[in-house]
Amino acid sequence: MSPSHNHRAALVVGALLAGCAAGAAGAYWLMAPRAPNASARPPDAQDRSSANAAADADQHDHSDHAHHHGDDAHDHAPAAELIRLSPQAARVAGIEIAEAAGGVLEKSLTLPGEIVLNADTLAHIVPRAAGIAREVLATLGDVVTAGQTLAVLDSRELAEAKAADLAAEARLALAEANMQRLEELRAQKIVAEQQYLETQQRLAEAQIEHRTTEAKLHALGQSEEQVRLLSQEPHTLFSRYEITAPFSGEVIEKHITRGEVVSSDTDVFVVANLSTVWADITVYAHELPGVRVGQEVVIRTQAADQEQRGGIIYVSPLIHEATRTGTARAVIPNEDRRWRPGMFVTADLVVESEEVAVLALEEAIQTIDNQPVVFVEEPGGFEPRRVTLGRRNARRVEILSGLVPGDRYVAKGSFVLKAELGKAAAEHQH
Repeated sequence: MSPSHNHRAALVVGALLAGCAAGAAGAYWLMAPRAPNASARPPDAQDRSSANAAADADQHDHSDHAHHHGDDAHDHAPAAELIRLSPQAARVAGIEIAEAAGGVLEKSLTLPGEIVLNADTLAHIVPRAAGIAREVLATLGDVVTAGQTLAVLDSRELAEAKAADLAAEARLALAEANMQRLEELRAQKIVAEQQYLETQQRLAEAQIEHRTTEAKLHALGQSEEQVRLLSQEPHTLFSRYEITAPFSGEVIEKHITRGEVVSSDTDVFVVANLSTVWADITVYAHELPGVRVGQEVVIRTQAADQEQRGGIIYVSPLIHEATRTGTARAVIPNEDRRWRPGMFVTADLVVESEEVAVLALEEAIQTIDNQPVVFVEEPGGFEPRRVTLGRRNARRVEILSGLVPGDRYVAKGSFVLKAELGKAAAEHQH
């Protein structure tokens, strides 16, 4: 092929390629979105760069506006809203209100303990005479008074003792009559001295025997009046033995039934006066030097729903070999029967005390955003208020700021308000 022919072919191919490129550019311009008043002429590269720059600037302005708006909202955030709770809902939730006030903050030593029966007001009742239970008049839980009959036995031992006393009393009366007659004869010098001495001896023996039989009746539980009136008692009642309460109290154990044979060492009843109980406190060996008789102690249940003050009446001089602990004992008033023997308790032994301006219950303090908070009662609801804490013990804490005397705060149930506050925050974020 000639060179001129080749040259013409190259020109044709170049023209075809240029036409394709121009067609593609026109199609792009036709298909690209335009503003309604946009020019029919496709924008050049410089126009496109200007448009992109304007869009970037506009986007940056919107971003800055949003950022500044967010800062303003943070700076001017409204104060914490009141937590509104109806009186009925607050009552159901167990919310209790207390008034902030000053008081004595006690530093104490906290030790475990147990409520036990007061052994000084506890009686194990054992019959003094053996017999068969004829009547059982008391049962578990009965409140009895001093001298009240708890049970009645038929006692052959008591009947024999009464009969012996009556016989001794009769022999003594006879000996006294003989002695009186001989003294009259002796005054008239018509009786032998030997006979007089023998009669005198028999009188002394009768007196000794009578005193012995009376002493036995007393040992069997018969009173002085019962012994004095024994000769007037019907013989059918000689075997009647009454088991009585030694003092007022409550029957806490019963080991007798009707018809049962009871011996003189049978523990038939246990009566306890529960108006006071003991708190036996476990004291570790290294803490014993700080515990002394007369020291004030606060006894609390482990649930902390009740407490009672008392005083230490006894500190054991011995240390238990197995536990290496000693025992301190306090007397606790128990007229309302709240303290039941067998209950485990916590004892706070007061070591020192100090006056502070504002005290609040420990359970009133809640932590929100790592800050201690107290909920204060305000008109229409409860306000969470930040406080500064000072010294504290197991039950109370000193408030240095955020709460003043007279403020009414939520002493119990504040966790319910904290939960309500958390729910309100979650709903606001959503």
